[in-house]
Amino acid sequence: MKKVCTFIRKKRIERGLTTIQMADEIGMSQSTYSKMERGLSKLEVRRLVLIAEALKIPLMDFPLGSSNNEPSAENSCNCEQSLHELKEIILQLRKDLLISYTPGKKEES
Repeated sequence: MKKVCTFIRKKRIERGLTTIQMADEIGMSQSTYSKMERGLSKLEVRRLVLIAEALKIPLMDFPLGSSNNEPSAENSCNCEQSLHELKEIILQLRKDLLISYTPGKKEES
């Protein structure tokens, strides 16, 4: 999952944010955030969601899943299973939204 960690770092830098700013934004220490971004600590789904919100990037834009040319080391961002679960949750939410959506119907307040 180094691809996800690299993607997060690239987007953070593109937005001109420091690791300190990102850590503050998602409620963790700079040290922990930095380790997570470098793939040295676990990237949990809840944190991935917070990172996506902080970077203003939809989760579906993240490079979820593994590629064949990527080493499958157990510690490589330590988040393959969590990301798979996240993809399943997102797909289910999309289905639920499509089922509950009625064109022309206004939401009640």
